[in-house]
Amino acid sequence: APIPIVYCEHCGTVPVPEKDLPVRLPLDLALLPSGGSPLPLSESFVNTSCPRCQGPARRETDTMDTFV
Repeated sequence: APIPIVYCEHCGTVPVPEKDLPVRLPLDLALLPSGGSPLPLSESFVNTSCPRCQGPARRETDTMDTFV
């Protein structure tokens, strides 16, 4: 599952509001031959707006095990 955090230059690290959970993975990701995550390459996923100031922000692209 994606970690529900965005990084904003103005506000810093901001949690995704509860009303916007769960964060869903994009369906159009292509698997990489290297075995690495394609998520950081998905501009439509990574680029978002800050929930606090509405300015440009970037989503966390790391994921966590759902059994944590």
